[in-house]
Amino acid sequence: MKIVESIHIYPVKGMPGLQVQSASLAPEGFEYDRRWMLVDENYVFISQRTLPELVSAKVKLNDGELSVEIDQTEIVVHYNKYSEQLLEVSVFDDKMKAHEVDPEISNTLSNVLNKKVRLVQVTEATNRVKDFSKYLSSEINEFKALPRSTAVSFADGYPYLIAGTASMDLLNEKLNIPLNIDRFRANIIIKTTSPHEEDDWKKIIVGDQELLGIKPCARCQVITIDQQNGMKGKEPLLTLSKYRTVNNKVLFGQNAISLTNGTIRVGDQVKIN
Repeated sequence: MKIVESIHIYPVKGMPGLQVQSASLAPEGFEYDRRWMLVDENYVFISQRTLPELVSAKVKLNDGELSVEIDQTEIVVHYNKYSEQLLEVSVFDDKMKAHEVDPEISNTLSNVLNKKVRLVQVTEATNRVKDFSKYLSSEINEFKALPRSTAVSFADGYPYLIAGTASMDLLNEKLNIPLNIDRFRANIIIKTTSPHEEDDWKKIIVGDQELLGIKPCARCQVITIDQQNGMKGKEPLLTLSKYRTVNNKVLFGQNAISLTNGTIRVGDQVKIN
């Protein structure tokens, strides 16, 4: 039987995630997931790709506030309080509007990180839409009534990332030193028995909620960064590339969207239709 083994949200893109017992689904991703982001002087997103020291941040959510501590410096952000400064920011090829949280907070983070950055937030002005119609076969009747696009927060491409435990078990069998699944920064870890079975999942019923698998996730250099200390190596990308390369892309995990807006919990039973 497949069950939800763990749930993870990443409030600030590129920073450590939080493991939670339950999370609320929304079209753009879990509530509070990747709702904040650092951008550079050109308003381009910053992640561990260019700033691996982000792994050292301590992130907390409580009582309507986000707190981030880096190098013994803490900033506190109120969920619904941000400046009037509206910026056009980019995540890869996508451009969207976002509000700068607070210029003083941006300055504090710039000083700590030794790099000019701004902290921005998803607000009602943000309108980022991902079209995934090319991944749904129009010849299959059950797909005709499904959405062809979705809202997305500041995630790389899709609102949700699902990974199976059997996929990680197979990878670790091939590695000299086993790694933690946190390298893949997935939102939902599902207890599975067959490696990479999630590649083919479409309708995914989690408890009484429903998600839709879109396509396997192509991986980048971020998975080579140790999420505990920020050190970068060659694994697991090197090993994965030897048996998980399709069309020059290394695959691990399944991108997904939500079809319902309820809550999923650790221990929920998972059914694949």
